[in-house]
Amino acid sequence: RTRRPRRRTVLAAAIAVVAPVAFVPTAAAAKPGDQPAPTSGTAVTAGRAAGGADVAGAIARQRGISRDAAEKLLRAENANVDLANRLTTALGAKSGGAYLSGGTLVVTVTDAASAAKVTATGAKARIVARGQRQLEAIQRTLEAAPSEANTTWGIDPAANQVVVGLPASGAKNAAQRTAARRFGSAVRFETEDGAVQPNVGISSGDPLG
Repeated sequence: RTRRPRRRTVLAAAIAVVAPVAFVPTAAAAKPGDQPAPTSGTAVTAGRAAGGADVAGAIARQRGISRDAAEKLLRAENANVDLANRLTTALGAKSGGAYLSGGTLVVTVTDAASAAKVTATGAKARIVARGQRQLEAIQRTLEAAPSEANTTWGIDPAANQVVVGLPASGAKNAAQRTAARRFGSAVRFETEDGAVQPNVGISSGDPLG
């Protein structure tokens, strides 16, 4: 069984972001405009990651902006990642994950008291039905069910769902759908129709924290 992210951001890789509500555990499946926040790691300094990768330069080239603008963007992204990590850790089971929407950090929570804690930091809170730990438990259940070799699993904090990426065809697809049936709207399916496209930096909708 192969598990891989559908989209991997260079920044996320550079700062070692891999976590529950952050960059999705086994697959990133966020909507184009909403981006999950990475989890933890070493901040990028002066546009370079610890390993020497020129992240700022890569972002500048891909997005057609100046290096100064790319470094400013990186600093803002690092600040959002740090805040997302602190909030989701502090909220624990009451957090459903974090992501960026149009450059704004959004932290999903399961109750009003937690929402107030988020807004007090300047981030935007959104109340959702399911917490991160519940989504992770659902994901583990689906990963244990029969599946095709290229099936992927991930959490989309913006949609508050587990996302299952299925090969275009395969006899075991039905087994995944059967396993997911009891979770209702907590799970959605997508058909994998091409190679993973690398993206530099954090995009809107990418999971954080």
